[in-house]
Amino acid sequence: MIVKRHFIIILFLTLSGSLHAQPGAMDDRIFSQQYTIARVYEESRDFTNALRIYEALHKARPNVPDLSESLFRVLYYLKRYGEADTLVTERIAKEKPNFDLYLNLARVRSKLNKKSDALEAFDKALKTPSVYGNFSAVNMVEQTMVEMGYQEDALAMLIQQRKSAEDPGQFTDQIASLYFKLSKFDDGAKEYLSMLKENEQSLSLVEQRIAFFTADTTVRRMVIRTVTSHIDIEAATPAELRLMGWCDGELKNYREALQIYLKLDNLGVQSSSKSAGGYELYNFAERVRREGAYDVALLAYTEAIKRFHEGAGNDPQRRGFVAMAELGSLETKESYFSTVPDIPKDSIKQLVTSYQTFAAGQPNELAFDALLHAGDLAFHKLRNFSLAQSLYENLLSRTQSYSERTREAEFALEEIALAQSDVNSALSRLGNISEAISKRKHLDDEETKKRILFERARIDFYNAAFDTALVKLDTIIADPNSDYANDAIALRSIIQENKSNSAALKLFVTAELTSLGSDQNAALAAYKSIPVIYPTASINDESILRAVEILVQLKKPIEAIAMLDSMQITMTKSSLLDRAAFREAEITEQVIKNKAKALRMYEDFLERYPKSSFTTETRKRARTLRGDTF
Repeated sequence: MIVKRHFIIILFLTLSGSLHAQPGAMDDRIFSQQYTIARVYEESRDFTNALRIYEALHKARPNVPDLSESLFRVLYYLKRYGEADTLVTERIAKEKPNFDLYLNLARVRSKLNKKSDALEAFDKALKTPSVYGNFSAVNMVEQTMVEMGYQEDALAMLIQQRKSAEDPGQFTDQIASLYFKLSKFDDGAKEYLSMLKENEQSLSLVEQRIAFFTADTTVRRMVIRTVTSHIDIEAATPAELRLMGWCDGELKNYREALQIYLKLDNLGVQSSSKSAGGYELYNFAERVRREGAYDVALLAYTEAIKRFHEGAGNDPQRRGFVAMAELGSLETKESYFSTVPDIPKDSIKQLVTSYQTFAAGQPNELAFDALLHAGDLAFHKLRNFSLAQSLYENLLSRTQSYSERTREAEFALEEIALAQSDVNSALSRLGNISEAISKRKHLDDEETKKRILFERARIDFYNAAFDTALVKLDTIIADPNSDYANDAIALRSIIQENKSNSAALKLFVTAELTSLGSDQNAALAAYKSIPVIYPTASINDESILRAVEILVQLKKPIEAIAMLDSMQITMTKSSLLDRAAFREAEITEQVIKNKAKALRMYEDFLERYPKSSFTTETRKRARTLRGDTF
């Protein structure tokens, strides 16, 4: 291989030098060889050597168009614009009028600051027939003019071209975009709206363009308000109303957007029948729920449900949309509850009941989604294990085959079993999943197998079978792309770093298993006892952090912060001090709601732990609290 490479280099150098031996006449073989070498130089961005050979070849054969084009390209790259101008001018004098030649002439004269000459060349390019077709040629000229800084001239050119075009509408997008680039938002808005009026199918394109030009938040409101100011809401077409609704959504004016979608839905009913009502509102509700506007989403779902019901008599298929909207409404309430720190348990119980009632009346997959949501609330929020278990068992009894939902129900039942210290039932649930996936071959089953393996490793950990757990965890870690690799690494670290004090580690295991259950005070006491009984154990810092999380759950944030403060003083060699400091600031900000103090704590963190993995998030939060803008 080395000998072959040396041979190629020697041949390349030999051919490169052969040109100088024959400066006059040149046969086709030498010309072809030299041209190939020059192209290699150009492609490797060695423009100096490429230029040397191209100039020699051009001198030998000045009438080869491709060679002249290559020479022009390299002269242009090297900013030798005067020589490039001369080369193109000579070609124009000798050759048939050519679009590409005039475009190159325009480029180089722009670079020579000869604007009038450049514009004249652009004009000649447009008047010269090209292989690209008129529309493509105009686009190429427009793009080049913009590239050269002639935006206003490009706009004038496009407007002129549109006047004489067979299909004037094909230029509207470019004209509107140029208006926006020139900050002529009023003119641009008119163009985009004319485009929409001409073809309602262009709505998504118009939205994309507006989104692109409003990426700069400093002009977002002004641009969008300019667009909507040109729409008469009373006389608006459905497409114009959808654009207005989208614009209000972009500005987070969700209540205003809701009024637009109510009007849109009314238009659908008036133009068709009652069986048309509800769809616009349902789609809007889905969008704003994803964006966190839960109050408006609930209003939209409620109105959509009402209208779906009204049309169900004429269109039985609409009953399916009634169910989808009802489930969306329940999920919206659940999402809202997750944002409220002290939501009353009675409200959660009522939501669980609503999910159950909904599921009872549904024969399809929507019922299973409702049961999963209800089970999750009963398990994690209410800590009502028997209720959660009955909900998951209900789901399993109603399904005919293994699915993503049955898998999640089985894993949830395994977790409930562990919370009740019933290890055998937990293993049985994992066995059910293993048996189900052994009968089929799906790609996502490989991840499920790793998840089962991780759960078995956890159970080994809870049984203090640490070596057995490590074997399983190492198998998971061997695949770094697995979703469970990081969890496996974390658990493995706890075991490996604390095996030397097995008594302290076993007490930690007891606390971990207790924390899964309903008696959080018992778990808290177990975690807090470890540093007292084993003051030198390395597991102590992890125990304190776990105790802190329970205190936050028990609504005792002041005690949690006191423990974290104490940790900074008594565990100065802990590798988790940065994590503890970040968590302390986070609790201060998000739970105690003392923004000023939290900001000071984040800033102090950045000074003390500049290389921490939490540094990026800390800096982000500090900026937010300061109100920094970019």
